[in-house]
Formats: sequence, structure tokens, C-alpha cells
Amino acid sequence: MKKQNNGKLRIIPLGGLEQIGMNITAFEYEDSIVVVDCGLAFPEDDMLGIDLVIPDVTYLKQNIDKVKGFVITHGHEDHIGALPYILKEINVPIYATKLTIGLIDNKLKDIDITYSDEQAICVMLTSGGYPESYEKGKVITGLDDLDDDIVVFHSGTKLVDGKIVTNGGRVIGITAKAKNVKEAGKKVYENIKKINFEGMHYRTDIWK
Repeated sequence: MKKQNNGKLRIIPLGGLEQIGMNITAFEYEDSIVVVDCGLAFPEDDMLGIDLVIPDVTYLKQNIDKVKGFVITHGHEDHIGALPYILKEINVPIYATKLTIGLIDNKLKDIDITYSDEQAICVMLTSGGYPESYEKGKVITGLDDLDDDIVVFHSGTKLVDGKIVTNGGRVIGITAKAKNVKEAGKKVYENIKKINFEGMHYRTDIWK
């Protein structure tokens, strides 16, 4: 018997609707959000002292664990101009043609980026049952015991009564750096053993 999919697609314009410029639209389906374009607009004559107008991405920040990336249609300013500002708050992959990626790379040169020769491995800890049904509010322990150079990316968490608890399917990303992938992988899994929350799940083959 063919399984029915009753999920609904939500189309959420965050800018560009009934206006010129600042094109950005979020497409949300179940536990995923894909964002199309990330443009800016230029100020109207009555916007004194304003140089650029960028979209309000509060909804994306509130649902960051769902955001899979930006799909950029082309390289005009009203489609890519806000990326240098938005990527500081929503650091997700960008998908575009080679020409558009080249234009984006040129814009991102204005951002102070420091590169490392080390290689990194990030393992996502997820809630039991994800990506389908899962419970929230599970207390996360062990984060204070991690090595000093381990980077923790909070994706689906929140602070409740001084405790960090789960608040999404993709909970936290644990990242380790080392001179090669094998050492980074070994390091990240050693530190994951220090973390615990009810229903915690993660892949064990990321670097192998």
C-alpha cells in the first residue's frame, strides 16, 4: 500500500513581496527550510541616513535547526546583497551556479575570515525519533566537561531554569579540529562520550 504524505509546504516571503529589491523567500516543508535568494534593497528618498535595507530573518534564526541552506537564483544585488550580513547570523551552505558563486565570493571578501590548515569533523547529536516524531525538553549534561578546543554549535536547544535542554530534532553539533581527518574524528567521538541526554542519537561513521 502506497504511503500517503500529508505534509504541507509553507511559502514564507521574508522580503521582495510587492516591492523592488530585497528578494528572499523561505520554503518550509515539515522539518526543513530552504531559502531562495538573500537580497538587499536600496533606501527610499525618505529613509534619511540609511545606506542599505536588509531583510528581517528573525523567523530563520528562531528555526535555525531547520534551515538547510540558501539557493541563489542569480547574482544581482537584490538577490545576493544581504548575504554578507545574514551569513554572520545564519551560517548555512549556499547553492548557486559557478558565475553566481564567483560574485558571492567577491562580496564575502569584505568579511574578515581566518582560515586554518587543520581539518575539522562535526557530528550532529539528534533527538531520538528524529526526523519524524521526537520529544523535547531533555536535559543535556556533560557540555562543561568537553576539551577546551571543542566547538559546540547549538541548533535545537534552549535554556530552562539554568539548564540546557533539547528543543529540536538536530540538537547540537560537536566539532573537533586536528592535523588530519582521522585524528579529528577520534577526538570528536571521545568528547561525545562525555555528553548525555535522553534519546541521544548520532552517527558513528562520519570520518571512516
